[in-house]
Amino acid sequence: MQQQQNITTPTPGYIVAIHHADVDFAVTFPAVTSHEAACSLGLMMTVVYPDADIKMTKWALSGDRLVEAEAATKRLMDRLVAAWETERPGHAFLEGLGYKFDQAADQFNRAS
Repeated sequence: MQQQQNITTPTPGYIVAIHHADVDFAVTFPAVTSHEAACSLGLMMTVVYPDADIKMTKWALSGDRLVEAEAATKRLMDRLVAAWETERPGHAFLEGLGYKFDQAADQFNRAS
């Protein structure tokens, strides 16, 4: 008798990464399960870092990684909604994460 295998279809996950080689700057955000949320985050970051490469990659998520990504998606959605309601959404998003934006941005912008 053959045993049936439990095979689950992976859920798509999205990772947004920012990289600027000229100033040795890189940030990668945790994987999320919402394509729209990842796109929204990427859009915010293009305004904050116009000269950086901003990429979104798609990953197959399952198991613990899927659970982590679902939790990250909920946190991201809450932060995105709050940030979009401000005058400078990208800055507000990063500051909400505890990022010392003004000091780092001055250094980043001077170097680019």
